[in-house]
Amino acid sequence: MQKLTQKPTLFLIIGIAIIAIGLPFGVYSLTLEGAKAMVGIFILVPVVATFIVIIIDRKIVRRIDNKKLSLYELGVIILLISLYFYNNQQMKINFLNPKDDYVLVLQNPGNLINDTFKRQLSFNKAISTTSNIIIISKADISSNFEINLPLSWNGVFYYNTYKFENYPEVKLYCRPNCNIKDSINQNIIDSLLKNKH
Repeated sequence: MQKLTQKPTLFLIIGIAIIAIGLPFGVYSLTLEGAKAMVGIFILVPVVATFIVIIIDRKIVRRIDNKKLSLYELGVIILLISLYFYNNQQMKINFLNPKDDYVLVLQNPGNLINDTFKRQLSFNKAISTTSNIIIISKADISSNFEINLPLSWNGVFYYNTYKFENYPEVKLYCRPNCNIKDSINQNIIDSLLKNKH
């Protein structure tokens, strides 16, 4: 064990922590019945992968200074975290008008101007607006996007997705007693776009 921990690196320290925590939980989960035992497999697979990474790390540290190797490993960790956030980026919409009873999120059919967004550190895009009609790209509407509705709605709302000839995808969020959910059509969207602020 002493030979293993000589010349410690970042991967070694993190790896030992993962194994120390994951191994007991993984083995315990395997003793559970039914589908709960699958949790043990999901825990033990990363533990085994971590063990393999530690073996590779120990072989590399014989040839490279451990401080230099730790810097390379830190770079790999930062790269992997960045790739994770990039692949899981979200569109976050903050609808800030408590007086409106509804908000429409439109997929841009190609002839409209998208609402401007700000990039966040985690690669997420954020739109904060008081306009009750929001235009975003096909990629953004297809992705896992999140909408924050006014507190005055008390977390209670109706949601539906519509498809029209001129508007490929329209997401409607409204209060349950709002009539627009029963009458929404292309003409209503056209008139709302004319008055968009």
